[in-house]
Parts: sequence; C-alpha cells; structure tokens
Amino acid sequence: MNKKEKSKKMLYTIPVLIILIIISIICLNDYSIYNFTTEKWQQIGNRTKIVDSMLRKHNLIGMTPDEVEYLLGKPSRERGSIWIYDLKFKPEPGELQHSLEIIPFLRIDFEDGLVKSYEVDSNP
Repeated sequence: MNKKEKSKKMLYTIPVLIILIIISIICLNDYSIYNFTTEKWQQIGNRTKIVDSMLRKHNLIGMTPDEVEYLLGKPSRERGSIWIYDLKFKPEPGELQHSLEIIPFLRIDFEDGLVKSYEVDSNP
C-alpha cells in the first residue's frame, strides 16, 4: 500500500471513529439520565423514566416504611397500609397536560410493617 492509499484510508477512518465516539457519549449520557438515584427521584418531574432502574436496583419486598421513605421520600398519598408515589407530576416540554390524563403511580403495600408487594399502575 503506497502513501497515497494510506492517506485516503485515514481520511475515511478518522470521521468514522469520531462518529463512534459521539454515539458512545450520547448512549452513556442517556443511560445516566434514566439511572435511579434518590436525589433524582425526589427532584424529577417525570419518574416514569427512572422507576424501572429503581426497581432493578432495589428489592422493596421486606423493607420497612422507614427504609422506603429513606429511599423514595414521603409518598404522594397514603391509604392505610398502602403508599402511592405519583410517577409524573408535570408534562414534559412540548407535551400538553390534560385534566383527564391518567397519571401512573407506584403502589407499595405494607403488611406487618414490611413491604408485602408493589406494582406500577395507572388505575386509581
């Protein structure tokens, strides 16, 4: 391979590498956006993007109310031994808010002071 062919090959290789690096950075950034932390859970307006990450990282079954509150903060609503965490509080930019919109939530059921079950649902 002569010098001219090597130069031509490098001309194509460098842009491809740059594009791959950019795609990698974007993918890593998206992962961190959807990665659960207690701080994100308490600050974010749309928890639907991180609830899956939270449930993968933390087994809620068997946790005490204090442990759940430490992890997720105070629930949006309580109904006896059931805690409800709203997953969406405000519309995303450019999204219309409808008064009849069904808002998804995380329902946590306690029995004898421990989490017995939980589910993500949208039925009130």
